[in-house]
Amino acid sequence: MAVGLDSKALVWTGLGVGVLALALVVGLQFEGRKERVEQEAIRHQRADTVQRLRISLATAVQAERGAVLAITDEASRKHADEARAAIGLVMEETRQLRELQARGRAETEIGMFDRFAATFDAFRRVDAQVLDLAVQNSNIKAYTLAFGPAANAVADLDRALAHAAAEGGEAMRLADAARIATWRLQSALAPHIAEESDPKMTAMETEMQTQDAAVQQSLDKLDILGEAALKSDLQVARSSYARFSELRTQIVKLSRENTNVRSLALSLNEGQAAATACRDALIELQEAIRREASPQMPLPKAR
Repeated sequence: MAVGLDSKALVWTGLGVGVLALALVVGLQFEGRKERVEQEAIRHQRADTVQRLRISLATAVQAERGAVLAITDEASRKHADEARAAIGLVMEETRQLRELQARGRAETEIGMFDRFAATFDAFRRVDAQVLDLAVQNSNIKAYTLAFGPAANAVADLDRALAHAAAEGGEAMRLADAARIATWRLQSALAPHIAEESDPKMTAMETEMQTQDAAVQQSLDKLDILGEAALKSDLQVARSSYARFSELRTQIVKLSRENTNVRSLALSLNEGQAAATACRDALIELQEAIRREASPQMPLPKAR
């Protein structure tokens, strides 16, 4: 009888162990599947985050170009604010991606992420310089003065001296000499504003000083003639030229700041190179995430 009981106990014990073992196997399989599903979900999140990064980066680049090419301070500031906001999104999405990589144990992608982070830091530095320069619009302001108030002052001087030249003789020669020198001064402003090289701007300014001296000399000689008929015209001419000279000083100063020329050069050279490096790093990362996905849960291919 004891032997029978022992046999039954052994049977029940064996069955219990079997059931426990089966439950353990099923539990491990369930946990394993749950882990795979979670990792696939994280991979999708990483892929989505990289795609958002690419969009935010493209938005930043486009807004930066808008700030550089805008022709008013208001438009430049608007685009600059948009660019900075997009950069802020890239920074936040970069932080999210770093966290997702840690959760997804994506060790193989860390090097790719670090390359992107380095290229993005370079882009941010250039972008900050470009935007700071672009919103100043010194070259545009110089053009506005040159083709607005300065041109008006030259026109007033030209009318006065043309009237004085009608007297003929020495008055005509001196008046025409002053007009020609003033025209040369005026025509030198636009090339100075467009010039990027400091030495070339210095050479232009030296020639401006030569023409300025010629104008002053001709006006002084007209004054020495002492003709009553010239007095009123000469007074208008001197007043107009003084106004033009003051504006020319402002124009040259703004031109020397060269913020539009410098921001455009930075954007098209260092900025474009840095943006391209960022984009290429993100494409590499996106492709790596896509290759990592399981056949059952494919990720979209990077575009």
